Amino acid sequence: NSLVIAGREFGSARGTHFDDSTHPYFTSSHYLNGILARDNDDDLESYQFYYSSSCGSQDIITSERHGKQTLSFKKDFQFDKNEKIQKVEGHYLNKTIVFSNGTNVTMRIITGLQFYTTKGHASPSYAGEEGVMFEEEYEGYTLWYVTGRSDEYIHQLQFYWYRTLDIN
Repeated sequence: NSLVIAGREFGSARGTHFDDSTHPYFTSSHYLNGILARDNDDDLESYQFYYSSSCGSQDIITSERHGKQTLSFKKDFQFDKNEKIQKVEGHYLNKTIVFSNGTNVTMRIITGLQFYTTKGHASPSYAGEEGVMFEEEYEGYTLWYVTGRSDEYIHQLQFYWYRTLDIN
């Protein structure tokens, strides 16, 4: 019954680690409440996450961009300020990437994130190539922030969940 749950590590250990909670303005009262997704018309999304604060005076902060897909906007979405995310869904795609030196590498890439709130709302759905779906939710917890690994693509995501205060 801990205050914070570190969720599962979805994906692989490729790429460089990132941690949105190290943003200079991130505080314990911030929580993930929106998503900005871009892609290169290849269904592989890069993300920035929006973090709202439960302290009214603090502005929404935007994470660094994770992944380097930038050609087109897919979705730019924020929930209402007081909505908390209780469930995450996403997809793994096994993609063969051809590098400039001619090397082919097949790697697992994370894409197609969708969030669901405690009020029953959902962020825009993913309409790209179907991979293997994953989902995560913990009863009595809402989404706090994200860590993961990325380079050109997002290779790993791990969600951190904060206990909601209305547990008996």
